[in-house]
Amino acid sequence: MLRESLDFPTSGPRGSRALLAGSGLLLLGALLAGGALYAEENVSREVGVGLGALALLPSVAVRGYYYRALKAAATTRYPTAPSFAGVGSLLRQGLASTIVAAVYALPAGVLFGLSASTNLIPASVTPDVATLGESLGAVVALFGIAALLAALYLTPAAMATVAREESFVAGFRLRSVAAGAVTEDYAVGWVLATALQWVLAPIAVGFSTLLVGVPLYFLTAVAARYVWGASFGAAAGIDPGSVPRVDVTPPSTRREIGIETRFGDGDRTEPRDPDGSCERR
Repeated sequence: MLRESLDFPTSGPRGSRALLAGSGLLLLGALLAGGALYAEENVSREVGVGLGALALLPSVAVRGYYYRALKAAATTRYPTAPSFAGVGSLLRQGLASTIVAAVYALPAGVLFGLSASTNLIPASVTPDVATLGESLGAVVALFGIAALLAALYLTPAAMATVAREESFVAGFRLRSVAAGAVTEDYAVGWVLATALQWVLAPIAVGFSTLLVGVPLYFLTAVAARYVWGASFGAAAGIDPGSVPRVDVTPPSTRREIGIETRFGDGDRTEPRDPDGSCERR
């Protein structure tokens, strides 16, 4: 699966253009964020806030593309890289992805906030009370770490559930999400995707000043979404195939589960090979 994940971001007739577009959006977002900080310090706060708000748009668009990549891997046996077509639907998908991630991370944020609040215990209290407060804060922080790990593990499964069921609400149906998340296929895929990001993302950040790291970072992020989606799809019953290396995937080697999009991906394809009888390339 590792080789397929690295092939996926540039696969199909739209992969190379999507890689360039995604890298450009990441770079644009970074430039706008830097400009916002500069403007707030040297121009005016209003200009800085305006540039900061603009910097969010490229980030949301990229997250929308990440969703499309995950959806392609989770619902298709022979997926190819999607495109950035349909700006409106892309932004909606990115916003939905951001909301799902924020909701799953909320318990961890609350627990970390409660843990930090124990440091506000007045110095006038007795040492025993202060020690008890610090101990409770440490315990709550441990629960916060556990909640954060759970959020990191469940969020890709939730987005894959949204993609498969074509419903934003499906991402919060814990029974549906857990049905795929507790499987061995998804667990192994999540570990592989996490390791892939831990290995390649620091390298990409290190070379970002040379601009070479920006495409590498985008490629790594898309590859991770492929692994998450394919692993969840395998857990849900899709026999994982391979990523075609040619520009156009032959119709005889594609198979989709036949779900009509509600988010408006801009890359709709007809179902192929409904009985799964095609041969792998």
